[in-house]
Amino acid sequence: MVMDYFSSMFRAGEVDLSHMQPVVALVQPKVTPEMNSMLCAPYTATEIRVALFQMYPTKAPRSDGMPPLFFQRYWDTIGSDVVGVVQSFLHSGQLLSSINYTHVIANRLKGILSQISSSFQSAFIPGRLISDNNLIANEVSHLIHNNRSSSDGVMSLKLDMSKAYDLMEWVFLEAVLFRLGFDESWIHVIMQCVKSVRYSFLINGQPRGYLAPTRGLRQDDSLLFGKANLEECSHIQDVLLDYELASGQKVNFSKSSIVFSKKERLNKKLEGWQGKLLSSAGKDLLIRAGEMGFRDLHAYNLALLSKQGWRLIHNPGSLLARLYQARYFPNGDFWSSELSSSPSACWRGIHAAKHILRRGVRWQVGNGQSVGIWEDPWIPRPSTFLSIIRHVDGPETVADLLLPGFTWNQVLINQYFAPEDVDLILSMSRSQRDVPDRLIWHYDKRGRFSTKSAYALAFSELRDSGVATSNPVNISSFLKQIWFAQISGKDESINHITRDCQFVKDLLSFFLELHGVLHIDCNEGVVICDALGDIVGGACIKVNSVASPEAIEAMACRAACSLAVQ
Repeated sequence: MVMDYFSSMFRAGEVDLSHMQPVVALVQPKVTPEMNSMLCAPYTATEIRVALFQMYPTKAPRSDGMPPLFFQRYWDTIGSDVVGVVQSFLHSGQLLSSINYTHVIANRLKGILSQISSSFQSAFIPGRLISDNNLIANEVSHLIHNNRSSSDGVMSLKLDMSKAYDLMEWVFLEAVLFRLGFDESWIHVIMQCVKSVRYSFLINGQPRGYLAPTRGLRQDDSLLFGKANLEECSHIQDVLLDYELASGQKVNFSKSSIVFSKKERLNKKLEGWQGKLLSSAGKDLLIRAGEMGFRDLHAYNLALLSKQGWRLIHNPGSLLARLYQARYFPNGDFWSSELSSSPSACWRGIHAAKHILRRGVRWQVGNGQSVGIWEDPWIPRPSTFLSIIRHVDGPETVADLLLPGFTWNQVLINQYFAPEDVDLILSMSRSQRDVPDRLIWHYDKRGRFSTKSAYALAFSELRDSGVATSNPVNISSFLKQIWFAQISGKDESINHITRDCQFVKDLLSFFLELHGVLHIDCNEGVVICDALGDIVGGACIKVNSVASPEAIEAMACRAACSLAVQ
């Protein structure tokens, strides 16, 4: 019965070419001959070794029981044999299903993904983060909820794809790859990887059956935005229908959701407390605080927010950076941006952490043309990175302080700078080539942003102002206790793990020393956080018993709503 069900699910359906071809024709070719030349070049021993050592040592052992750890540990002995086998199959295009080639192939594809993928795609693209799309969705949702200019209003539509990994037709995928411009030999290798998957089913702990699917590919859900009128909805519906007929995928409208801009009194009621309920992000923040050693939450939050600001500075062409620029600094840059009259919670947080960035960001001098001598941070002295003495006249850019060959003009530097600054400037290493200036993070040798050092800056600032706790909890030994705790999984109940377990009580006691976290000694409780993860209130409920995890979640939600309304 299990085999019959899944065999039907993974069996390729009839594809209507009359629908597929017009949809595929809309795809714009992106892959250049140079890209294809790189993708189809012979695989080297170094590539194969790098891919193998990227794998988690104990992940996904094959049918022979050998995890990547075996090949990594004995690489000196068997490496040449592994390379020969992998090269043979990759170059011939005849792949064995028992060998995982995807890491080698994916490493090549990563080099061009950002050039051929839409700017709306954040996951799996080097240099992009899925959190970018979260921030974009938050910003657009904020605009929707505060929209008052459009007579029709606006809407956001979250699509749930039915059996997203089951229904994608492989003939559609192959047609899209051809349309993008990939070489036929590369497409052959990709399709071999897709088609080599095999399924067995665990029944009573034992693998049963063997299924070779003929369709299926994992895809994420989508978030669409548009005007809230019948014409726009009709267009979206037509597009989705065409996509379904072309690809085989289907939208599960019963699980999809839609949100409109504020038009009713109910939404005005929600306005005062929307976004303050404890969300998965809030829960994640509390969990991360434990992982980080129960450090000061406010300082940790500032460090994470300053990281988002750093990404805006270093990725000005990203979709998120362009959205924020259009919204908050259309005529300037991130450093000159203002909070604006109606900022989103995310932008408010990033803007609040800008001063942490200022304490760690400075220019690394290349040709000096982009760095102003007196107003820009470039001298390696925390935390202003500015000159001790400022001149109204004299040289303007750091380029004016360089001689031919990009060496320092010591005479000019001695003339305009204090002795302390002279020593720091002359100690800066110089490139003999004409390279552009770049913004770096002062507290990292490679100039990359470090959340750890940003946290240290934020914590010291809060401590000096009397806000942060002066005695962070030493948690390393306690984390070891958690890891090695002997906790039986037998006869576990929701009441025990949430109320009666002494180990959990000991764990919660540590929160008493955590700045910003409320600990209530009661049976069940709820904590309300704002969009930045800061706790704004809490409540507790006395209960006698809880029937299920769902019940306790429902009680907590009800208590949170009641508290928010009050």
